[in-house]
Amino acid sequence: MAACELAKHDAHAFKWIVLALHSALQGSCVCHLTTTCSPIGVISDHDASQWLEYIENSRVDRSCIAPRTRILEFPKLLNKIGQPNSAGDASNESQIVITDDELKWWTGLHKNVRNQFVHFAPCGWSLEVNGISDLIDISVRIMRDILSKGWAFRHEDEDWQQSFLATLKQLEVKAEMLRDQFGYQNASPLIPRTGAVPMTVQFIPDSK
Repeated sequence: MAACELAKHDAHAFKWIVLALHSALQGSCVCHLTTTCSPIGVISDHDASQWLEYIENSRVDRSCIAPRTRILEFPKLLNKIGQPNSAGDASNESQIVITDDELKWWTGLHKNVRNQFVHFAPCGWSLEVNGISDLIDISVRIMRDILSKGWAFRHEDEDWQQSFLATLKQLEVKAEMLRDQFGYQNASPLIPRTGAVPMTVQFIPDSK
């Protein structure tokens, strides 16, 4: 939210909007997918088998060492929530809607933008922010759907959940504010719902 306000006056803040959205959406996916046998649901099948073996063995051998937890990459988490019965308790017969184009968009941002900013080499960068309001809208819609399925935030009380919904609504307002201020052109077929131009980034290696 703060990054959206900063972006009105400082273009560098768009970087933090992307990183904040990524973290919030990834965390929501993890909460939705994780079963009562954590971390089953957000790890690979291979790692899950190791965890199940550890859990079984630890009942009789307290010296067992837990396997390393390696959460699935963000695009794989997004793909999983789009499947029926994806919640940790398999209670959602209807999947969380995320289109192929939206998944491709977030996958590209994860690999080419988020990972570069988080696991960076010294470099300069430029960011094409056309379409960022639509990225906010997509992320808000997915997080709202995750909340509606009931599993992800089941331990939070009604006041917390209403506060979460209010925050998502405020993000939508901020997205519209950015759209109005920067006059985005809707001209790309990548996101048919809005036609927004996808966000791209260019990194310039440090010559020093």
